[in-house]
Amino acid sequence: PHLTASVLREVGSVSMLRGNLAAAERHLEEALAGFRETGDHGMAALGLSDLGALAFKRGGHVRAAALEVLQQRCQQRLGERVA
Repeated sequence: PHLTASVLREVGSVSMLRGNLAAAERHLEEALAGFRETGDHGMAALGLSDLGALAFKRGGHVRAAALEVLQQRCQQRLGERVA
């Protein structure tokens, strides 16, 4: 699942760069789910950041801000586990 999530994240990023935002969202959402499933909170935080960038690109500034908050919380939890 983790390798699949990593590949999906890359495909989503490329899709976003190419302007295929619907495909990007689909792949990035699947990647995020995979990272969460495997417990990789660091990659989940990056996935939330990717989705936030996509939302911003689409003009969804409220959604982008909400995803940023989730991303920050994920990073905080990761920091608490490391400390």
